[in-house]
Amino acid sequence: MISVASRSLSRDVKGTTFKVPVVNGHLDLSVIPNEAKSDDLYTMDAAVSDLAGNSNTAKVQFILNRFGSTVDVEGTSYQGKYVKAPIDVDLSEITVEKLRDDKLEIRVTLNGKTIEVPKNAVSVTVTGGENGDYVYHYHVDKSVFKEDGAYTVQVFSQTEGGKDQLSRLSYSFVVDSVKPEIQVSGITDGGSYRKTQVTATVTLRDMTATELIATLDGKDVKATKSGDDTYTLIIPQSASAHNVHFKAIDQAGNVSEVTVKDVYVNASWFRQALNWTGRHIGIVAGGLFGVMALVAGWILLAARKKRGDDEE
Repeated sequence: MISVASRSLSRDVKGTTFKVPVVNGHLDLSVIPNEAKSDDLYTMDAAVSDLAGNSNTAKVQFILNRFGSTVDVEGTSYQGKYVKAPIDVDLSEITVEKLRDDKLEIRVTLNGKTIEVPKNAVSVTVTGGENGDYVYHYHVDKSVFKEDGAYTVQVFSQTEGGKDQLSRLSYSFVVDSVKPEIQVSGITDGGSYRKTQVTATVTLRDMTATELIATLDGKDVKATKSGDDTYTLIIPQSASAHNVHFKAIDQAGNVSEVTVKDVYVNASWFRQALNWTGRHIGIVAGGLFGVMALVAGWILLAARKKRGDDEE
């Protein structure tokens, strides 16, 4: 009869040692926690003996890889963010097993559709290994993300033992290089409105959610959101004309600005007449000068005629 015993089972990298029982000639690995951080390179010290007293010992190494690799972002993370320009993407994959070079793939989608990733746009470097985890560093050039839209980046790999691995991390971000478009209706440059107030409607056009900042004569005012992309602003009557400024900022930080100048709002006919005169003083002055010149000419002509009559 042969007796097999497991003296110990230790993790080469993280230093934990387990006492693993042998049940009916099989190792019972249930003592190892069923969690990703316990996947590792293990060394088993085993002893075998028979009834005659013969014995032997051995060390056996094996890799426990139940949960696959872990992929994370290196450097600045733009996960779930908006950017104004294409960015380089740097990811790292940590795995207890070496990966097959011919099975490595960086998959990129743009607005939900898979796009081609040129081979020369991706570089891979490997560190670690031997008695530690392998770390694969992936660099994806920003040229892959040159179009505006929503991107996701995932890593597909396969271990040398044949285990397919899909990164649990789906790295997502949005490239938005276009400034918001601001459309203003209800008021115009130099517009005159015989009312106690006038409503300006602002419509924003952009691929991402946008913030609107409004100022009236240099002071911040609150525009009311009346729709997904529409705002309204009440402009009260005043003795002088208003300047209304709108500034739109999208989530990527792109900025657009529009100013509507000399907006006159007043319900009084008299005030409107004064405002019209003030704005058209040149025309009024020119008209008066023309009338005066016409009268002067008529007087001069009449005087000459009278002098001629007297001489006769």
